[in-house]
Amino acid sequence: MSNDFDLPENRPLPPHVRDRMLSSVRREIHEAPTRSMRAPLSIAAAVAVLAGGAFLAIGGEGERLVSAAGDRELDRCWAAVEYAKETAKYPDRNMWQVVDHRPLHLTQVTVIRADEQTFFCETSIKSVALSAPMTPGDQQVIGAMVTRSGTVVGYAPESVTAVTVWSEQLESGDPLRTHGVQGYGQHDHMAEVRNGVFVAELAHHDIRGMEFTITAHSRDEAGTESKAAGPPISIPDPFLDMGYFEPEVDPEEYDSCLEGPRGGAHGMVVDAATWRAGATLEHHVEASTEGTKSTDAHDVEWRVFVNDRATAVCRMSPVWHFSAYPTPDELTSAEQPIATVTGENHFPAFSVVGVTTADIASLELRHGNTTETVAVRERTFAATLDTTGDAPINASGVTVVAYDAGGNVVHEGRLPDIPKQ
Repeated sequence: MSNDFDLPENRPLPPHVRDRMLSSVRREIHEAPTRSMRAPLSIAAAVAVLAGGAFLAIGGEGERLVSAAGDRELDRCWAAVEYAKETAKYPDRNMWQVVDHRPLHLTQVTVIRADEQTFFCETSIKSVALSAPMTPGDQQVIGAMVTRSGTVVGYAPESVTAVTVWSEQLESGDPLRTHGVQGYGQHDHMAEVRNGVFVAELAHHDIRGMEFTITAHSRDEAGTESKAAGPPISIPDPFLDMGYFEPEVDPEEYDSCLEGPRGGAHGMVVDAATWRAGATLEHHVEASTEGTKSTDAHDVEWRVFVNDRATAVCRMSPVWHFSAYPTPDELTSAEQPIATVTGENHFPAFSVVGVTTADIASLELRHGNTTETVAVRERTFAATLDTTGDAPINASGVTVVAYDAGGNVVHEGRLPDIPKQ
């Protein structure tokens, strides 16, 4: 079909992007989701049409038609069962039905029902983890599985609307920073209960073996909200954890930041072998006082990584932290060749991390009389600007000039605002 209206070029959406959009549409459609795993789902009929020709159908009385995303992952989950020779422990593949599908930053969780039993399957680029099949009861919140990808999943009765899941082992000792998840959107460790299950994305690294507290949030018929916290508990590891089907990289070849926070905060980040090293940032922040606030001297050390699913910023100092954001392809376009993903004002310095289109090889960041030349690596950049003024730097006050590999200017404009974290 010809493009007579000078529309932007049609760019097919990657599967994980479609999954995120489908999941978002489902959440908006279901204003009052049914939480019973056993009762039929009664939902007003609706159809959402997404970019790239993807459709999501929500059925009327009876069964809900979930996106093809969950069905696509079922084959990977069943392949793991066959590979582990555990087919006797799970219902036959032809009985599996997708009850729910939750795309997360670096993984996706498919909730499966078969033969009156329910179980979870979490998949990433390289790993597959399944919980043991079970028939959940109606009386209590149950943690079903904690994974090497930093996810906790479980069951909750109809009276529970949400759960808060946390482990003190994710605390860093810094009151403002933890080893828990951080990225686009709200992440307060509260997970909505839908269809009798919850999926809590706590971290982007291995948290198996920790103790967790689960707080159940409820609302009675009068609308009164209440919560009840349980004691610290251990949550089972996956019944099947295939890890990585391909040979793992020698641990000595990993960037040390991908090894995780270590100690009691546990192990390696999700899909460590898939991350490609991008930009790096190292900066020493001098002690300073601004009004009633004072900052101790400390080092800032950030490392940027990319893989086929996300852009990541790994902070080595002052506290280890791994944050995930959309890919450069998702964040940039011909109309917006540069995007910021995160930043921090540690007055009098301002640090920023961003991504670019593939044609950009270097950047100049200009603020007042300061110009910082920055190399682009794997379509990522990281820089620190110092100010001689008496006010913090904002992204909107920074001019960016982009050059291709031949030194030609391909873009000039204001540095995009840093998204709210």
